[in-house]
Amino acid sequence: MYDENNCIKYIQDAIQGKVSRKYSGDDIINIMDIIWDYYEDHGLLDLESDAELDTDDLIASVKKTLSKDKRNKVAMDDVEPIVLAELDFEETLDEKDEEEDAEGEEEEDEA
Repeated sequence: MYDENNCIKYIQDAIQGKVSRKYSGDDIINIMDIIWDYYEDHGLLDLESDAELDTDDLIASVKKTLSKDKRNKVAMDDVEPIVLAELDFEETLDEKDEEEDAEGEEEEDEA
């Protein structure tokens, strides 16, 4: 299950050496929202869609959106590591879902 607070902590931990903790949770949530808007605009939330994520296009889109935001505090050089950390966080959720599905199937087999 996707949890914003867990994602923020994951991103802050992942970018610690590269970017440090110079960005607030709100700065990171803003980027997370832009990512999910991108997913929606590109049909990536539609379960029946065959659309695939273009990471370079996503990063460019996030940068473009942030460059228009007068309240943005995130440096453009820091966008890529933040986006990649968010994508890594999503991967950890996919792995957990797969593990839970496998455990559920084992329990069904045992019954």
